[in-house]
Order: sequence, then structure tokens, then C-alpha cells
Amino acid sequence: MRNYNNNNFKSRKAGQKKLRRRKFKNTKGAERLTIYKTPGRFAPDRLRVNLTYHDTINVRSVSSSNALNWGYRSSAYDPDPGVLTGSIPGFVELANLYQSYCVHAMALDMEMANQNTESVIVVCWPSKVLQNTNSLSVDDLNEYAANLRGASAIVANTAGMNKAVLKTVATGEQLIGPRFKTDLDFSAITSTNPVETYAINIGVLNPFGNFTYGMCVRARVIYTVEFFEVRQLES
Repeated sequence: MRNYNNNNFKSRKAGQKKLRRRKFKNTKGAERLTIYKTPGRFAPDRLRVNLTYHDTINVRSVSSSNALNWGYRSSAYDPDPGVLTGSIPGFVELANLYQSYCVHAMALDMEMANQNTESVIVVCWPSKVLQNTNSLSVDDLNEYAANLRGASAIVANTAGMNKAVLKTVATGEQLIGPRFKTDLDFSAITSTNPVETYAINIGVLNPFGNFTYGMCVRARVIYTVEFFEVRQLES
């Protein structure tokens, strides 16, 4: 005897799969093609994108100290103040279309290798404060790693498993609160940095003594950036 209920279930399930595939294809196509029918319009009033910043400093070091630190700030114009105008790929092109921007979030994906003969501890944490490069102590790094969304890892010496991966996310709304949505100081024109920023700070401490060699770093930060104020064709 044929089981009609089972056949109907299979038919419905197959139809749902086809519908999901169709929706997925349409979503991908929507990202590839946007059509504006209004004469003179060449960009939406507001555009939010995810831009990738790869740190160009691959070796982080410090002299005569057992702690080193640096950070990335919520500026798409200049993410690392130690680089100066080291803008994110794609930012300059979008700055030709828009006058202003705001960084809503930053997501860090960092891989680090230890070149020292001692094991070290790596920490990272989101913060409303961008710490000055190599300004913190071992006690500071141990304390700040306890912040919300902070992370830490032990990295073995150069003869062992001397590599670690850390990830964290910093959002303006979570770190600043309601003021982030209304205070224009967290936004800026596309040729400068915001007056107020938040940051992802990173530090490395050597529990056994001063650093002899630097740390090899591969850091990628995904910036969620909103562009607004479309540029007008005027003198």
C-alpha cells in the first residue's frame, strides 16, 4: 500500500529546498547589480560596507621591557596611528563618492608567532581608549585582558608550538552606548579621523624578563563602515 503522507512530505521538502536555493541566488545577484532610475543619482544616500584592513607591520617589538602593546582605532581613514593615513583598501574609492563616514564595528582576527626563547602571553581587548604604543606594563596587560570581549593565550617559545590565534569584536554601540548613535564626534569627513574613537588594543607580556626578539604578527581587522552625505556636483 502506498504511503501518500510520506510522499507528500517528501514533495513539500523538495519544494522548500528549491525555494531556498532560489532565494540564495537572488540575494547574491542583488549584491552584484543595483539599478538607479533617477537621473543624476550615482550612489545611495547611505552605504554600509565591510572593509578589510591588513596590518602592514608584521613584526612588533620593544626594547628593554617585558611588555609591548599597540592597537587599532575606529578610523577608516587611519586605522593605526603608528602608520599615518594607512587607509583601508576600498576606502579611498568610496571617499570619492561620500563626504562622511562612521565606523560601527571592528572585528579582529590575529595570528601571532613567538621568536623568543621564553613563552609569552598575548592579550587583546576592546576599549573606549586607544592605548599609546608600548606604554603599558605587565600588570596593565593582565588587568585589561579581563575586559568584556577580552581574550588571552599563552604562546610557547620558538622551539615549541609558538603560535596563537586571537579574535575579538568591538562595536561602538556596545562600548559607548546610546550616545554613539547621536554624537557626530564618532563620525568624520573622509579626509580625517573622528574626534572620538574606540579601539581594539593588543599586548604581549614576557613573564620571565625583557623581550630579546620581536613577535611575528598577522593581523586582519574587518571594519563595518557607513558612508553618508553623497558628494554633490558643485564648485
